[in-house]
Amino acid sequence: SNANSLGINWLFISPTWTYTRQSPPVLEVSLGQDMRWSEAMSTITQARSLGLNVGLFPAPRFGETEATWWASAARDFSWWITWFERYEYFATHHARLASQANAQALILGGEWVDPALPGGMLEDGTPSNVPPDAEQRWRDLIQQVQAQYSGTLVWALPYPQGVQNPPPFLDEFDQVLILWSAPLASQSGSSALDMSAEALRLFDQDLKPFQEMVGKPIILGVSYPSASGGIMGCVPDSTGTCFPLALFEQPGFQDSQLSANHADQASAYNALLMAINQRDWIGGLVSMGYYPPIPLQDYSTSIHGKTASGVLWYWFPRLLGR
Repeated sequence: SNANSLGINWLFISPTWTYTRQSPPVLEVSLGQDMRWSEAMSTITQARSLGLNVGLFPAPRFGETEATWWASAARDFSWWITWFERYEYFATHHARLASQANAQALILGGEWVDPALPGGMLEDGTPSNVPPDAEQRWRDLIQQVQAQYSGTLVWALPYPQGVQNPPPFLDEFDQVLILWSAPLASQSGSSALDMSAEALRLFDQDLKPFQEMVGKPIILGVSYPSASGGIMGCVPDSTGTCFPLALFEQPGFQDSQLSANHADQASAYNALLMAINQRDWIGGLVSMGYYPPIPLQDYSTSIHGKTASGVLWYWFPRLLGR
């Protein structure tokens, strides 16, 4: 209901499963941690009752960072066979859920699957040893999903690496969700106008050629922490490097080095919506990481209770012509 009050027309729901084992990989529902079928169905029904379109974007949970999990996995041939089997079960389960709940879209992919794509690489740039027939395995898996779900199928790609090297099976999908956390400024406190100009430059330089190449509608899935450095693409830690963005996807992360900056997060959203308003080939914006239970004043990417929610409240009805 709170999200609906912002004037949205779509709600993306992200039920999770958990990797409970690594060798062999086991991806399953962890009771008390992951959303059960009945809970997901109830949530989708509530959203539909508010007149919202629903996209189902299932995701895994790891007991450590994604990069560490992948790097420490066996990743030999038998391991990969099991990985693809478990991922297919995970994907087709949610395809059945999306079908039975009459969800308008099913979103697969995301940055976490990059090592499993054809020619997959780990975060450090080393090969993931994905099987040579990975493309065919993906196409077979997608066919199984399409047998369960006939609605809009969306693939989630991280920017910029996914746009620069998209998977060869994108032709199987109807739309592309660009996961966007690109730097928009070189310093905190930059104006929304300056950041909008940078967003337009990146759109025209990178996204427009990609959109023309794949011939699919694209939408932006936006994530910016409400911490200093977020709009610059790096929230600095004590070692001089950057905190992983994944740390800010859920509330509760704390570190003495962090400094809250809700104004920068709001300016980033304002800048992107200004830019999208000038590029009709971008189909929309999704605020990722929204935390439904309570308003927050933390460092997370959730806009619930923060200044950025007012930005969306202003822009969404106008973009939708309401």
